[in-house]
Amino acid sequence: MRLLIDTLKRLDKVDAIIMDLRANGGGSLNEAIDLTGLFIDRGPVVLVKDYANNVRINEDKDAGAIWTGPLGVMVDRLSASASEIFAGAIQDYGRGIVMGTQTYGKGTVQSSIDLNTLVDPSILNRIAALLKKDDKAKIVSPQGNSVFLDKNGVPLLGQINLTMAKFYRISGNSTQHKGVIPDFTFPSIYPMDKIGEDTEPSALPFDMIKASNYKIIENLATINTDLSKLHEQRMAKSVAFKVLLDDLQLAKKTDNEISVTLNEAKLKAERDQIDAKSLARLNQLRAARGMAVLIKGQKAPKEDAFDFMEDESLNIMADFMKVQANAKVAVVAKQI
Repeated sequence: MRLLIDTLKRLDKVDAIIMDLRANGGGSLNEAIDLTGLFIDRGPVVLVKDYANNVRINEDKDAGAIWTGPLGVMVDRLSASASEIFAGAIQDYGRGIVMGTQTYGKGTVQSSIDLNTLVDPSILNRIAALLKKDDKAKIVSPQGNSVFLDKNGVPLLGQINLTMAKFYRISGNSTQHKGVIPDFTFPSIYPMDKIGEDTEPSALPFDMIKASNYKIIENLATINTDLSKLHEQRMAKSVAFKVLLDDLQLAKKTDNEISVTLNEAKLKAERDQIDAKSLARLNQLRAARGMAVLIKGQKAPKEDAFDFMEDESLNIMADFMKVQANAKVAVVAKQI
């Protein structure tokens, strides 16, 4: 990441950076901390409270930031865990703006226990010997599935994941259940009522602890208000936004359907109607972008691949740079 950012600065001479964490389910906690450290000087990144209510502060200890310019973070409903830690820290510090949809809300820490370690090895070996001796013998789980065996024929009993702790943002808010709420919210292409920690009946609830001691880099509240107005004006005129809303409405309608016709002619007519609507929407987008319309049967070229979320995020970042620059000019003029 350091090399990539350095390349963007020296060779491409970029004006802003957007981190695209859509569909990023997370992974390494240390990576989230180190990544955040590239954009802040130093300080806390995430808090961890264990089952005994002990709170540990995980912080970036390396002085200096690799990138101090305008920063944006893209998230969606599938952004989870370490991705939420990074996005939340950037938002809490006022280091950048977060764009997308409410994230997954995975703010728990699990410890895995291998069940094979809890059983006397001699028992497992005796079971393995029995299975080798009798080809018809097999172990069946309570669900009726055959238990997996390792290369030596020893049963693999699986593992238990125990929740041992929860993640908290430096502001004291948990990422559990609520996740990260973007500064600029886009329509979700994923069903919010079916995907996410808050859709699970036994999920741990959202809660708060004492905030960490950190210094906000920049208060973006006023700037975000100005950016929201520009964003809303653009959406009111955007053909791509209207098409996206229509597509999401159609997807929701299709998802709720519980039957399909078995009449071949009727089914073919329905599919032809769907294909015609898809082509009309595609040509609507192409026309808005100054491109020639396609006829039925003509394959869409690669340049038709249009990412509305990405495009609008770039527009917001362009507005962000202008508004931020104007604000700095106004401050200098006032000082003079």
